[in-house]
Amino acid sequence: MKQNKIKNLLLAVFALLLGVPAFAQVGIGTNNPQGILDVNDSLRDIVLPRVASVDSVKALDGGEAVPGTMVFDMSQNCARVKNISIRQGTKNKGWSDCLLDVAGTKIITDSILQLGTNFTVAKAAVSNNWAVLMGGDSLVWFSGSNANSVGGLGRAGGAVRSYTLVFSEQMRGIVAGTDHVIAVDRSGRVWTWGLNTNSRTGQINPLTSTYVTGGVTGLLDSCDFFGPNSTGKYIAKYVAASSATSFVVIANGDLYSIGTSPADGNGATSANATWTKVSGISNVTQIDASLNNTVGAVTASGDAYVWGTGGGNGLGISTSNLLAPTRLPVNVLIRKIAMGYQCGAAISQDSTKLYVWGANNTVSSPVAAAPIEISARIPNFDASKGDRILDVGMARSGGGNLVIVTNLKKRYPGVARVYVFGRNNYGQLGVGNTTNQYATGGGTSNPPPTGGGGIIPRAINTMRIDKGTQFTGVACGGYNTILLTGPNSTNLSLSYVAYGAGRVSTSAAVLGAITTAALYFTPLTK
Repeated sequence: MKQNKIKNLLLAVFALLLGVPAFAQVGIGTNNPQGILDVNDSLRDIVLPRVASVDSVKALDGGEAVPGTMVFDMSQNCARVKNISIRQGTKNKGWSDCLLDVAGTKIITDSILQLGTNFTVAKAAVSNNWAVLMGGDSLVWFSGSNANSVGGLGRAGGAVRSYTLVFSEQMRGIVAGTDHVIAVDRSGRVWTWGLNTNSRTGQINPLTSTYVTGGVTGLLDSCDFFGPNSTGKYIAKYVAASSATSFVVIANGDLYSIGTSPADGNGATSANATWTKVSGISNVTQIDASLNNTVGAVTASGDAYVWGTGGGNGLGISTSNLLAPTRLPVNVLIRKIAMGYQCGAAISQDSTKLYVWGANNTVSSPVAAAPIEISARIPNFDASKGDRILDVGMARSGGGNLVIVTNLKKRYPGVARVYVFGRNNYGQLGVGNTTNQYATGGGTSNPPPTGGGGIIPRAINTMRIDKGTQFTGVACGGYNTILLTGPNSTNLSLSYVAYGAGRVSTSAAVLGAITTAALYFTPLTK
C-alpha cells in the first residue's frame, strides 16, 4: 500500500512538472550560458543534421520546415538556412544558398534569388569585368571579377559567379566605377566598397588605400558623411562613379565629389581626398559618369553640364579637360544625359530628341565635335505620332556603342523597342554576331557611336520576351550590355527580367551563370 502511495505521488509530481514551462539554459563547457545553448569547447564540434537535399527537410508535424532551420545539404556540400523572406514563386519557402563556399571564405549574407523570376531588377551597373544588379527590395546581385574586393566579400581576388548581398533597406540607386561601387538606399544612406585609392569610395575616416571592409555586414561600409544629420535623417539621393571618383547628390540638389581630377569637378588638377561640394552647379536631378572620367549632370531647370577628361571630344565642347561643370551647348531642355568612352548622349526633356557627340570608336579624332540631333536616324521613329525616346546607354569604357530604347506608338503600340549601333567586338550589342553595326547607308572602318556617315541604328528583333513586356532600363560596360524589362501597366503579372549580352570569361563572369559569350540578349540567371 505504501509503495502504491509513493508511486502515485511521484506520478503526480511528474505530471505537475510537465505542465511547467521550461526556461532553462544549457551550457557546455561554461557555467554561465549566454543563450538557450552556449557551447565553449575547443576540442569538440556541433554537427548539423546532414540531409540529402533541403527539398526533403520537413518540420516535426510533417509540414514545411520553419524559418531558422539549419542543415548541412549533402547535394551542395554546404550549410543552408531556412528564411521566410526568401520567395520562390508566390510562397515563402526559400532556403539560403551556401553560407560558405567550398573554400570556406565567401560569405553569403542571404539567399540568391533566380534573376528573371522573382528578383525584381530595378537598376543595373556594368564595369569592365563585373556587373551589379539592384533588386526592387534590399538585395544586390553581383557577378564577375572580385579584384580589390569590388564584390563586397571583404577579401580581394578571384572570380565570383552570381551571388547576392543583403542590405537592411531597399536600394534607390547603384553605380560602378572601375574598381569600386557606390550605392544609396531609400533612407538616404550611402554605401561604398572596393578599391579606395584616392579616397574614391569616400571612406576617409580612417583613410585607407586598400579595399574597404568592415561595416554593418562585415562586407561593406556605410559612409557617414551624408548623415544622419541633426534631425536623424540621411540626406543622399543620387550617386554616380567614374573610374576613380565618386559623386553624391543630396536632397536639396547639391553635388558632392571625392577622388581624382578632373572628374571631381572642383577646379583643381590634384586629387580631392575629402567629400567636397562641387561649385557652379545646383539643383541636380540626374548624373552619369564614364570610366574614362567624363561626367555629365542635368539640373531641375533642364540644363545639362559636363566636365572631366576631354579626349576625343567626349564632353561635346572641346578636346581639353574641363575642371569644372560647363554647360552643354544644346538649345533644348534636357531630361537625361549618358556619358561613354570619349562620347556622350542626351535626351530632350520632352523625349522627342536625341543628341550625341564624341570621337570615333577607337581613335581620338572627333566625329561630332558638338552635340548633333539624330532622332531622324532611328528607324520608324516619328515624334509627331507620339513616339518617344525612353532611355539611352553608352559604352562606359572600351569605346563606341550606343543603345537606344524607344516607345514607337505608331508602329508598335504599347511595346518599347531597342536599337543599337557601334562597336560589337564581343557581341555586346546582342545582334547575334561580333560584327560592328554600322555602314548602313555609309560609315567607316571604325563605326562612330555618334552615327556619323549615315549610320542607322539596328533594331534588336532576337529577344524572346513576353508580349507586353516593357524595357525599363539599360546599362553598358566596356564589353557587356544589360537590358532590364518589366511588366507594363496593363499586364502586371509579367516578370522582371535582366538580359545580358557580350563577353564572358573565367576571370570575368559578368553574366552570372552564362559561361560562353552571349551574342544575343539572354536572361541572366543564378
